[in-house]
Amino acid sequence: MKLKSCVTPFLLAVVVIFNAGCDSPHQGDSIAAPDTRFSAEVPPNWELIGDGPSELDSRRITYLTEDASLVTIDLFVKSTESINIYGFLKYHMESAVPESKRKDLTVTQGEVQRKEGFGLYVEVKSPQALEYEYYAEIVEVSLGSASAFITLHCPLDEKSAHLDSFNRLVKTASYK
Repeated sequence: MKLKSCVTPFLLAVVVIFNAGCDSPHQGDSIAAPDTRFSAEVPPNWELIGDGPSELDSRRITYLTEDASLVTIDLFVKSTESINIYGFLKYHMESAVPESKRKDLTVTQGEVQRKEGFGLYVEVKSPQALEYEYYAEIVEVSLGSASAFITLHCPLDEKSAHLDSFNRLVKTASYK
């Protein structure tokens, strides 16, 4: 995998919604807010590289995977003012590819129905610039008083290598 793949924001992202503080979880632990109310199963080979506020008025926890993809968790409070899954997908796609490159892309998208919640997927292909080809899946999950967008974003050719870890994280996400 080329290092330039890490330049794309959200190469592999997990986004969960709840507005919390900024204490960092320890590498190898489950993802947890400072009060340990949110948790999910995180592969041990994901390295914690950031934890703090994001531009979406949320707490962002960022992990780097073994292949230089990123896993991002945004935590928000559940409310009627929260961004919806379609708005989040639009924001995500605009952040992932520079505007000047978007006209050359082929985008395939659809819905994903899971036991844990409703989701959307998108595959982006480019005839010229492989660095902008990616797969993204966003699942909206209700976690009691928190709401979650859990997002996988990875290079298109790495999709199958990440789906098992993503599925496990979605299934184990909880907020107590």
